[in-house]
Amino acid sequence: MLTQETYNEWKGHPATKEVFGELAKIKINLMTALSQGQTLSGDASETQRDTAMIIGQIQGINQVLHITFEGE
Repeated sequence: MLTQETYNEWKGHPATKEVFGELAKIKINLMTALSQGQTLSGDASETQRDTAMIIGQIQGINQVLHITFEGE
């Protein structure tokens, strides 16, 4: 079972911090793509699909970036 101490060691590890930093950059790039209309196309269903895909990726990244240990 994962203890809070083990979790904190993992979260504070330089490799974990680097991965989280890269994920944050990817999230910013995805948000920029949305704000610049890069998912817009002439076909509404393509626009909907592409927009939903990016939003799903952002949500997934948020889940990883905001992992917390119970009681934190």
